[in-house]
Amino acid sequence: MTAAQNEMEAKLLDALSKLDEVELVIFSQGAKAMKEGRLSTDGFEDRVIGLLKRYRAGEDVTLGDLSFA
Repeated sequence: MTAAQNEMEAKLLDALSKLDEVELVIFSQGAKAMKEGRLSTDGFEDRVIGLLKRYRAGEDVTLGDLSFA
């Protein structure tokens, strides 16, 4: 691994460690959908950030929102 990859990995792990349980579910479901080809990189960014903002604003995030279909 290069120094840049190590730095990026460290930043990602630091950011993930700051998420609460619901935020981790939102992130992990988005990552799973992207891995399975159900969500593009841009779609991941739009959907996951949108859901995180909704959750942090106190709005409901449902299981249907996490389907990323």
